[in-house]
Amino acid sequence: MRRMFQTKRMLTLLLTSAIGLSACSEKSSVSVDPTLSAKTSDATGQLVDPVPLKNLVDLVVEGEQFSTLETLVKSAELVEVLQNGEFTVLAPTDEAFAKLPAKVVNYLLSNKEALRNVLLYHVVAGTAKAADVLASESLTAANGNSLAISLRDGKPFVNDSAIIATDILASNGVVHVIDTVLVPPGFSVPETPALPNLVDLVVNGEQFSTLETLLIKADLVDAVKNGEFTVFAPTDAAFAKLPSAVVNYLLNNKEALQQVLLYHVVGGTVKAEQVLQSSSLMSAAGPSLKISLRDGKPFINDSQIVATDVLASNGVVHVIDTVLVPPGFTLPAPKLNIIDAVKANAQFSILGQLLEKTGLTEVIAEGEFTVFAPTNAAFQAFFRANRIKSLDDLDAAGLEAVTKILTYHAVPGTLDIKALSSKRFIATANGKSLKISRFGKHIFVNCNRLTAGISLANGIVYPIDSVLLPPRS
Repeated sequence: MRRMFQTKRMLTLLLTSAIGLSACSEKSSVSVDPTLSAKTSDATGQLVDPVPLKNLVDLVVEGEQFSTLETLVKSAELVEVLQNGEFTVLAPTDEAFAKLPAKVVNYLLSNKEALRNVLLYHVVAGTAKAADVLASESLTAANGNSLAISLRDGKPFVNDSAIIATDILASNGVVHVIDTVLVPPGFSVPETPALPNLVDLVVNGEQFSTLETLLIKADLVDAVKNGEFTVFAPTDAAFAKLPSAVVNYLLNNKEALQQVLLYHVVGGTVKAEQVLQSSSLMSAAGPSLKISLRDGKPFINDSQIVATDVLASNGVVHVIDTVLVPPGFTLPAPKLNIIDAVKANAQFSILGQLLEKTGLTEVIAEGEFTVFAPTNAAFQAFFRANRIKSLDDLDAAGLEAVTKILTYHAVPGTLDIKALSSKRFIATANGKSLKISRFGKHIFVNCNRLTAGISLANGIVYPIDSVLLPPRS
């Protein structure tokens, strides 16, 4: 029936055009209530009450061929405008919108100003029926631009869009159906810059320098670049929470490093909404990652997700504030530095006190040294020989002498037992040299036989059983 109705309308339009534009412009002097359709006869020939006409918006909402137009009118917040004014709407069908590239529709949905401009280019103020439209060479659209009216092979066009159905009356205007979306002059979709690769996101991200270093060290750059992944990316601040010794361990253990990094990777593109709909995700390392909300904040394991949906050409990045540790993975305990090790070992308590009194603590802690450390028994023997009853007995001259003695026990750099065995003399921190000698399997420094050294974060300590005295000249 509707198709028949549209066909009749088209015939009327063509006939009106053929008769001449002068006839089209004649106005009726009879006033008709626009909210009512004409009275009709029922099956008995009796006149029945007219059916109220629908509002323009209702026509669009209820029209099966206008679902896209309906969505866009709502997105542009034009519903009330079209409900409360009197307009002529040139309505593109769903098929008309389907002709547009998807990027154009997406752009309109994401840019309300551009969307309103396009939609208002399909609206003319007042009620312009088919005869009125064809009586004009142009119409002024509600966005201010002009619409060109023409006949092509006897068919009516507005701009380059064919008018395929006319005079669908509404209570506040009229709808004419068109087969092509009208594009306002000057309208264009801005070029969307190409999304960077996941690796490029990390490399160019100011907060991912540590992650970048570790990806390169783990030889995972090509794998991340050439697949499609979701990366939960720890910031530099997240890695800074780890002891430096742990990061150094990962840098020197590729297998462990790969295991930790792949625990931050999930196959495919999983955006924030999908993440939160899941209770767990399978990591590329194998073990699962637990998803939860805590006080309304998203967490993955015990790491808070602080930024989401950083899109890449091959996936997505979600930023996290804590490094994720795979279950069962044991990070090595960080090594103590020399000063902390001396303080923690009861047999070096006197050495620790002397380092404090002479102000050498910071020097040793911040440098890298090989220290030949006299035990408490060694210092007690030295004190007896020099009639020192207490450390408090040391005056300024005594502390200066002790400083020279202590720096004679420290050699810059880390020398393991193999490195020591290859040397005859080594320069100490006070400028004097220590003699290294070998008897059978044993290594001696001056006259002290060395036992196994204690490897520490900033060097190595060899316990010795006597105090080394620097030469006088």
